[in-house]
Amino acid sequence: MRKSGLTGDEAYILSKHGKTTEDLGPLKKEIGKIKEDLSNKITKFYASNQGEVHIADSDNGKIQDMMLYGKSSQFTTTGKNLANGQNINCFINSVADTCGISSNDIGMVIDVSKLTNVSISTRSIQDRYRFACANTVPTKGNPITCYNGTSKDGTKDSYTMDTTGYNYLFINATKLEDIQVEKGSESTSYEPYTGGQPSPSPDYPQEIKSVVKPRVKVCGKNLLPFPYSNTSKTQNGVTFDVQNDGTIHIYGTASAATYFNFSTNIEWGSEDFSNTNEKYKLVGNLFYNANNKILSYVVRESVTCDFILKPMVVLNTETDLTYEPYHEQTVTLPYTLNAIPVASNGNVTIDGQQYVSDYIDVERGKVVRCVKREPLSKNGRLSSSSSPFYTYNLPSAKPKTITEVFVLCNLAQFNSITTSNSQIGISSDGSNSLRMRLDGYATLEQYTRLSAEIIYELATPQEIDLTSDQIQAFKSLATNYPVTNIEVSSDQLDGYTVFNYPISMQNGWNYVKQQLNDNRDYIYDMDTQSAEAYINSEYALALTELEV
Repeated sequence: MRKSGLTGDEAYILSKHGKTTEDLGPLKKEIGKIKEDLSNKITKFYASNQGEVHIADSDNGKIQDMMLYGKSSQFTTTGKNLANGQNINCFINSVADTCGISSNDIGMVIDVSKLTNVSISTRSIQDRYRFACANTVPTKGNPITCYNGTSKDGTKDSYTMDTTGYNYLFINATKLEDIQVEKGSESTSYEPYTGGQPSPSPDYPQEIKSVVKPRVKVCGKNLLPFPYSNTSKTQNGVTFDVQNDGTIHIYGTASAATYFNFSTNIEWGSEDFSNTNEKYKLVGNLFYNANNKILSYVVRESVTCDFILKPMVVLNTETDLTYEPYHEQTVTLPYTLNAIPVASNGNVTIDGQQYVSDYIDVERGKVVRCVKREPLSKNGRLSSSSSPFYTYNLPSAKPKTITEVFVLCNLAQFNSITTSNSQIGISSDGSNSLRMRLDGYATLEQYTRLSAEIIYELATPQEIDLTSDQIQAFKSLATNYPVTNIEVSSDQLDGYTVFNYPISMQNGWNYVKQQLNDNRDYIYDMDTQSAEAYINSEYALALTELEV
């Protein structure tokens, strides 16, 4: 038999496609051409990541075209909770015992004289509350008239009371700040007390949170940070010898229960668990104590051991539990990325909500400001009408109609009806000026003393250059084979990122096959793909034309 000098892969490819060694000469010539072309055209197949934090089929390779978006949020209330959650020195004598309220109890009193019905509920089903109605404010020695003699413990449902004929409601509870009393006979979700008025307001400001100092962290499927909290140690007769890859050689006989702590002050879950919870899976018989936020491994008293522990924390959807050392790359930027939630015409959608958002374009090396955050200027003016508005011109703002969301403010809610008390709105002519009316604020001095802060959309985005070090740090971010996890956190809110990332060669080629309606099998080993591409020359040509 003639000696061919072929490798096993080459011989397999030729035999699979009915080729002989006679074809080897022209094959090698064409392979050289294909290799040269492929080196310029096909080095990686890329997919687009739109905010996913878990990439199940990633290849080792640089992340491309990263965009990092900001977000802003603000807690608001409707003012429905009438219970201020504060104790008063209210004493009840023994006549009230039929209501389950003992003498000398301390609670809070709510004026219900103008209400027909109220609904009482609690934020936590663990809380207990008791109540009674009275025609006068309960004081020591002044018996109250009980409402139907009922003592009510906090449950998931509410309790409705017809308050006709009563002036005051007395409530005693385990945690008064968790009690909600509202108008009407239907209980709704809990919100804190804000003076019976919507918030944000001057008396109940609400902070606007944004993406402050964003951190982009890229790691593999193993989410357990290394080095661990504990280092190598010998304790109670047991040695924990930590290896460079994160595995631990554990040997010895325990004279007492002995713990090795992997992480502290990391939120792996809200409850203790040893296998899996709603988000994570622990590999290696680890245990998470939610009370002290410690993830650990324990060797029980009198147990003799000699083995290699391969600890991991992975997402609970992960099925491949083969050990992988911890890999991490982190880039932190000293910027704040703000945003305004809008109904339409936003530049990014996050969890179904559109935003006009600041963003970082890594490819261009720019921080792009689409909104501006600033204190409310003292250079505004007060209208001369009988219902004074504080008016502030925003020369760089994007003009909006009166019905469009224009600003976020820490002291007032946006409302297109600017005559409404304690609201913030836009002037009716649609110009880029802000009009604020706050009930009880009638002079320019009163308005200018407010610590008001606003975020508004810019007419023309403003750009800031990233430094060369920052650009290089981002462009060095790489995915991990076969699983990559992405986290965009910050000092306040999590950010949002989109980018292109390399996927496995097999999935990339399968995608191209799908476009060509090609059902044939191929070998995806990088050392032999050129020969395979030559034998299927029309396939290689299609790949080249697609410029994948």
